Amino acid sequence: MLPGLIGLIGFSGGPVVPIDDGDTTAPTSGAGGTVHTFSSIVATGPDLAIVVTSRDSGTPWTVASATLNGNAMDVAITHGRATGDNGTVTILLIEGVSSGDLVVTFTGNTDMSHITIVSLFNLLDIEPIDTDFADNNSSLLTMGALTNPGDEGIIICGYTNSAPGTEVTWGNITLEISDTAIGTIRHAASWTLGDPASDITAVAGADDNVLVAVSLR
Repeated sequence: MLPGLIGLIGFSGGPVVPIDDGDTTAPTSGAGGTVHTFSSIVATGPDLAIVVTSRDSGTPWTVASATLNGNAMDVAITHGRATGDNGTVTILLIEGVSSGDLVVTFTGNTDMSHITIVSLFNLLDIEPIDTDFADNNSSLLTMGALTNPGDEGIIICGYTNSAPGTEVTWGNITLEISDTAIGTIRHAASWTLGDPASDITAVAGADDNVLVAVSLR
């Protein structure tokens, strides 16, 4: 058992406890096609949120469906920007499954994909309170319409752009858990615990920014 979870087992109240279970920077198989497989992922659980960034040089294909160990995942939000390098960001959710092959099916052939895994302990409901997205060419992105989850909830964010050399500058987040250049795009993820003081923002001063977020409790 992780030290951070000692004393929490059996506790039915209190805030969501997130755990950063790391990144996988490329699928085991399927890059360039519609079905990308990340083999034998292992996370802490019991519930998971997985941030997926992907890129295609033509259409910004979104995620049609996903399974983990053969169990259907909820595609909470998937959004792509239809210009430039056509980056897409998706957040997947699943309750009670934390290991196995992750199979992500896109709506068209997709060059590359990357994931960040977040385990969620003490989550009351896997159904999102709200989701939101923003995109633009090169300026600040803001989650201005996202419903906050309350003091004991969490907001999970994913970000990409088509100029991977610039690190992401976040506003009003608790922790950045990934921010890396992978191929021709940026892959970044973060979370905010409780209600942020003001709107969450992200910018990397680069082209074709996409930001998505999910609010959970």
